[in-house]
Amino acid sequence: MGFGLLFIGYFAASMGFVSVLRLLGYMLTTYSAKKLKQYNTAFGYFEIASGVMVVVSFVTTVLDLLGLLMGEGFVNESVITVIRHAEVLLACACNIVMLWSIRSIAIDTEEKKISFGAVRNSVFVMIYAVAYLVSLLPFEFMKYLSLPLIIVQLVWIIFNLVLIFSCYAKICDESDVNMERKPSRFAFVNEMRAQSDARQKEKEEKWAERAEQRKKRK
Repeated sequence: MGFGLLFIGYFAASMGFVSVLRLLGYMLTTYSAKKLKQYNTAFGYFEIASGVMVVVSFVTTVLDLLGLLMGEGFVNESVITVIRHAEVLLACACNIVMLWSIRSIAIDTEEKKISFGAVRNSVFVMIYAVAYLVSLLPFEFMKYLSLPLIIVQLVWIIFNLVLIFSCYAKICDESDVNMERKPSRFAFVNEMRAQSDARQKEKEEKWAERAEQRKKRK
């Protein structure tokens, strides 16, 4: 469906301390967003936001390569600093777009916990973005914000990874559900699977009904 690719791409983009890894991560998230917008149009906005991050990551990758090949002084330090700050803030914006896309599909599939998690994580990202902007102010005590910023960033990255994995586990395409599955030797496992499949089928029927209603309104 796309959430598996999103998980891998998001992990690479967020935990990638090397610009090339971030670039590859954002390329993967863009592709996953393209797949997911087939199920919910909100992911079209995330596709655009992630595409912007591909361009930004490409620029930082080029700058890093020039720094390695030509020396650190080859590119103006002020220009690099501005681009780095812009990359951080644009990444925050991209995360918020992603989270609200997830909230949209969670509402469609009636996954209330995922919907709540998307809103909660958005708050963390926005707090980080504001704190990051404050840390750029030319005051001496701002240097003490470095560690809290790192901690907050790690928190929302981990929360987002958990949320995306929850989407992968709980929101799936009908074709994924209908794949043949070998019965377990344990009766309770088969019973749990049957109950899970029944809930998923009910959600799909409601999802299809809502999609049909939206088409009629148009």
